[in-house]
Amino acid sequence: MIEPLLDVDGSHATCVSYFAVLMHHDDAPLLRVFGRYHDRLRIEDGRRRFRERVAEIQSMRSGLPALAWGRGG
Repeated sequence: MIEPLLDVDGSHATCVSYFAVLMHHDDAPLLRVFGRYHDRLRIEDGRRRFRERVAEIQSMRSGLPALAWGRGG
């Protein structure tokens, strides 16, 4: 996560942050995908708990090997 922007309103909160997935490919670092998370949270006992997370992919490099969970891009 990069630059999370958290807005707290009582027992609820929203957060927008960027994410980036870097991988090692052909002996060099490579930015595979980046985008933003849009989160809705609830606050209980001083802890933030996710209610919803939406990932908005802004760019994904294609033609790379599958990721660990079997998805390519």
